[in-house]
Amino acid sequence: YNVDPVRCQADVDALLKGLTDNGLARRHHEALV
Repeated sequence: YNVDPVRCQADVDALLKGLTDNGLARRHHEALV
């Protein structure tokens, strides 16, 4: 089973971006409350 390194990196980047976006959105929401 071989994972395409480029695709794997893209998946990791997308995952990290999603987590970062969620964290920022949550922090922003708490700041508004």
